[in-house]
Amino acid sequence: MAHQESSVLQLKQELLRANMDKDELQSQNVDLQRKMEERSQLAAEYKKELTQKEWLIQQLQGKLDESHRKLSEANYQK
Repeated sequence: MAHQESSVLQLKQELLRANMDKDELQSQNVDLQRKMEERSQLAAEYKKELTQKEWLIQQLQGKLDESHRKLSEANYQK
């Protein structure tokens, strides 16, 4: 009987440890999901910012090309 009680106690301890490990893993999973969502949001913001900067570069390149064309025309007319 003492052996059975010892085995039951050992199983209860193992179950308690397993539940504690499960709780810890669930907590880590929640934390990792939160971090992943934060990084995903940052990536979306960076992508939006990059798109805006690319548009600005295109606008400035167009102005630069136009200025270069006008300068070339002015030099040609001299």
